[in-house]
Amino acid sequence: MKHRDEYIYFRTDHHWTPLGAFYAYTEFCNAKGIRANNILQYKKKTFKGFKGTFYRDTNNNKTLRADNIQTFYPLSGKKISMYYKTVQGQKIHAPLIDNVSRYGESLKYCAFISGDNPLTVIKNKAIKDGSSCGSKRIIRKCICAISGRSLSERLCDRLSLLEWEVVIFCAKEKSTGCYFA
Repeated sequence: MKHRDEYIYFRTDHHWTPLGAFYAYTEFCNAKGIRANNILQYKKKTFKGFKGTFYRDTNNNKTLRADNIQTFYPLSGKKISMYYKTVQGQKIHAPLIDNVSRYGESLKYCAFISGDNPLTVIKNKAIKDGSSCGSKRIIRKCICAISGRSLSERLCDRLSLLEWEVVIFCAKEKSTGCYFA
């Protein structure tokens, strides 16, 4: 219960805040035996006025305060690339962290890896050790974006992509690790 008084879960949504995802990232790094980045190293940007699924599920209850989304930009900068595939199989290149200041209040969570897509692949050219692939389940978008520096490749899938498909992808890509959360 170390962080229970901190803003680690959104008030209006079922996701962790980026701060909550950062804490999960540091625990992942501890378990893997690698050094986590210091949170103060990251360039941050805040997008105000996010209203997530809990807000919608309460029939837009006006007593729920809107959330703010604070993004952490990857330290590797331009060495990180990302693409996702649509349901139709179209490959679309996009930024890891997107400017969602003009998005509607329910879409601001798309700041992280372009929202929910059937398949998202993030590559970090700064890391040459062959790590890693992960399944985007509970950890979801935030930690995929934060962990880009420590891991050279991360595969993020939606719940519709079966875990064994992720394992096959990791094997084809010769990844040294495959992580599920």
